[in-house]
Amino acid sequence: MPLVLVISISNYFRIAGNESIKKVGFISILAIGMILGLLLREIISVLKNR
Repeated sequence: MPLVLVISISNYFRIAGNESIKKVGFISILAIGMILGLLLREIISVLKNR
């Protein structure tokens, strides 16, 4: 999961300078937020089960 998050963030920064693809930038930010939410949920779940 952390690897997918790193790939998503790096992909966003690769396209962030190009203003002609604003929809893709929005979708990238949305995907990063969703992946981060899943990662946090998994981390909290692991910590609660200890």
